[in-house]
Amino acid sequence: MADVKDRMKGQIDNVAERAKQATDQGARGAQQAKDQASNVMSSAVEAAKGVAQSVAEVAGDATDRVKEWTSAAGEKAHQASDAVRDVAVDAYNRTTDMAQDAGEELTRMVRRYPVAAVAIGFGVGFLLGHAARKVL
Repeated sequence: MADVKDRMKGQIDNVAERAKQATDQGARGAQQAKDQASNVMSSAVEAAKGVAQSVAEVAGDATDRVKEWTSAAGEKAHQASDAVRDVAVDAYNRTTDMAQDAGEELTRMVRRYPVAAVAIGFGVGFLLGHAARKVL
């Protein structure tokens, strides 16, 4: 019976040793899987950082371009407003000069031909009054 007992103990020890080896092998496999997952996660984090940095650079470039464009547009708008102002001032000055010249010429004509001026004034007044009476 001692022989059977020793054999059973040997068999139990063998099973226990195999179970320990299987557990150790499972632990090593789990550690390897954990290491691989960690490496994949690190790679993914690095890739995400790279993408984020690229996006930030593109956004920065776009911001710089928009600032350049708005600055250039602002300069052109300022130049255009200056040009329009200059044209308006020139037109005003020319119109004022022409009106003054016409007024001076009319004054000279009235002084030179007073009777004709009164007759023309009377005729124009008569025509305006007649036209106003028809409208009303």
